[in-house]
Amino acid sequence: MKFFTPEVDAAQAEKFYEGIRKFNAEGMGATLSPRRIYKVSGVHNGKRFEATVGKPFESLGEPVIAILLDTKRNCYFICTPNRGVLRGMPYLSGSDEIDSVEDFESTESTTQSEVVN
Repeated sequence: MKFFTPEVDAAQAEKFYEGIRKFNAEGMGATLSPRRIYKVSGVHNGKRFEATVGKPFESLGEPVIAILLDTKRNCYFICTPNRGVLRGMPYLSGSDEIDSVEDFESTESTTQSEVVN
């Protein structure tokens, strides 16, 4: 899947995504991987889940806007409008809960930025 940011036109997607990364890096004291993650799935509190950018996240009833990986905590941040994008903490899922990860395709126009700390 080619990189995109839901709810934002393509011209603003990169700036918006970097804003989400900065908000979470600073607010959570996170060291974020440069990976651009499209989808994660696993088991959280005994319940199977899947979070896909651009689709509703059943656990929160909101669309997933971004999925980030905090390499310091080895934890995925599932970001929705009210959890990690406009306000609040993202939905957290430890790497031990995740059994499948799919990244966006890597292209020159979506060059990965360095780890944000």
